[in-house]
Amino acid sequence: MSGRGNPGPDLVPDIRPCDQLVLEVVLVDVDMAISARVSVADRLPVSLVDERYPAAFLDADRLGSIASGALSRLVQCLREGETFGAEILVLDAAYVKVRVSSG
Repeated sequence: MSGRGNPGPDLVPDIRPCDQLVLEVVLVDVDMAISARVSVADRLPVSLVDERYPAAFLDADRLGSIASGALSRLVQCLREGETFGAEILVLDAAYVKVRVSSG
């Protein structure tokens, strides 16, 4: 038998309005020097790197990148001009958990 089987149900694209998109994620590729300069409850702007990869920034310095199941929707919202921030929920050296939301 050849061909591909159906591994599961078709994935439904995330179509939530940008202003209702909220993600709680652990940042990846955290810059330890930047991590030392932020605190829990700080809200950092989220921007695209190379128009493709969302990341949280402190001033012009990238704290860490955002990886999530709703990543494509977040990228689309950022490209449409919606502003997002990442509120730091947990901060332990390279482990940084944030809540990403619009506004």
